[in-house]
Amino acid sequence: MRTKSILPVLVLAVLIPTLAGPARAYVCGDAYFSHPINWPQTSALYFSVAGAPANTCGSLWTSRNSYSGTFVQETGVGWICTDGSGNATKGPWYYANQADDETAYGYIDWGTCTSPVAKHIWDIDPPSASILSSAPSDFYGYASDDAWGAGFNDDWSYCYAEYYDATTGKYWDLYGYNATSTTSVICSFSGTPAMSVSWYTTTAQRPPVGAHVSGHHYYWRVKVWDGGHWSTQVATDFTY
Repeated sequence: MRTKSILPVLVLAVLIPTLAGPARAYVCGDAYFSHPINWPQTSALYFSVAGAPANTCGSLWTSRNSYSGTFVQETGVGWICTDGSGNATKGPWYYANQADDETAYGYIDWGTCTSPVAKHIWDIDPPSASILSSAPSDFYGYASDDAWGAGFNDDWSYCYAEYYDATTGKYWDLYGYNATSTTSVICSFSGTPAMSVSWYTTTAQRPPVGAHVSGHHYYWRVKVWDGGHWSTQVATDFTY
């Protein structure tokens, strides 16, 4: 069974001034994760502070999977301690030990001041895709990522379709059903960045109606990538 780390996952933002914590005189130094998002292929996670009070130990405050704006003190003073230059690093934490998707914010209370807020995401679960269209006139649908994951973003998300003529055993290669091995064609997203988006194909990304042969059986398939996982491939089939 996988257990949760004490630290949030994925750093995408640094300052979240609206989230509530202890009364703070001022923000000092810097705080950041080694990765803003951890996917299966990402190396171990570390949390670092720099320019903080020298030779000082602080407590960790976090807000996990919530937009309520409330931080909870997770550790007592001494969770992280700086050197003579005000720097420190904590970790490592590993993807394999995480139980579920998590988006979390955290900061360090040094007593006299606090670090900036850092954000991190553990993206553990794969996305899903569904088809809403009726082939071969069109090909589109929805894609969703689990709550508190990384979601879909143009910087890291992809959509791929396959068009297969089961009668001939050949795939669409942008010129015809000619390819004898699996051939993927890019599709597109709308609504990013978000946890749920639409995927769609343009006329240049799918076979035209006239490319199909009467009596042939076809499978049109799609899968989406959320930055670290492929969804299960889903398909619609028809006889032309």
